[in-house]
Amino acid sequence: MSTVSASSVAAVAVAVASVYRDPDESSEVVTQALLNMSAQVIELGNPGGRDATTLSGWARIRLSDYDGWIQVSKLSQAAMVGDLQVAILALRTSIYAESDGDVIIGHAYATTLLPADGKSGDRVKARLPGGAYGWLDAAAVELRPAGEPLPESGPEGAISLAQQLLGAPYLWGGVTVEGIDCSGLTQLCCRAAGVTIPRDADQQYEGIPYIVERVDLHPGDLIYFAAAGKITHTALMIDRRCYIHAKGGPENRVILTGLEPGEFSYDRRLAGHYAGARRPFARRAVRVLV
Repeated sequence: MSTVSASSVAAVAVAVASVYRDPDESSEVVTQALLNMSAQVIELGNPGGRDATTLSGWARIRLSDYDGWIQVSKLSQAAMVGDLQVAILALRTSIYAESDGDVIIGHAYATTLLPADGKSGDRVKARLPGGAYGWLDAAAVELRPAGEPLPESGPEGAISLAQQLLGAPYLWGGVTVEGIDCSGLTQLCCRAAGVTIPRDADQQYEGIPYIVERVDLHPGDLIYFAAAGKITHTALMIDRRCYIHAKGGPENRVILTGLEPGEFSYDRRLAGHYAGARRPFARRAVRVLV
């Protein structure tokens, strides 16, 4: 039986969990949640007459920026918080059962945060949801004071992660190297660099206060595209000429595209839908790449 109940605060118990619009795996994936992310349980569902408190049931949850439905089996009690936390810096890293063994008990993706519980050799011990423990390679993580965001690495940090994601498959609602969408990419890259922005492209466009004119674009700025008057796509500028974005359709992956005619892989159709830009790293100096 699951320990999750209505009105409780749970945590995501798997490396990445899809969050659906409705309590049905065939419904739209609205986003994904990473291991140990906090989830406020709003209600327990009972699709198909199943007992909602069993592991096959569903829960409607509220993440920091999204509501949706998740399978109860993907939730557990949050890991006990200590003085330090483990911040995952690698795109994907294994979680081991022992400090020096090869048995893998799970994985964690970039920007996942777990309470730290010590270090031995080249591995760091972390507390996992549900009361378990695991070990991660020290080279893939950074120890941070509990409650602090990821290291503030500015535009350079966001761009570095975006470049590592080049070639990753496009996935509507995705937030990891295994599959990611356009706003999932910009949110992930900003979060990895210490800046929190909303999940969806239209939310980012409305919520990031620093507006940037096209002639003043800098590395790390986010650009937005619209169709029928609605923001539908976003990308991260890596210099003043090119941007990285997760694009569906024929490309169906994270790619590099030129913003202006004559630039590498210029996309004329997309350029015609340019709507504006925002600067999530407005308080930091930006090194301009020319």
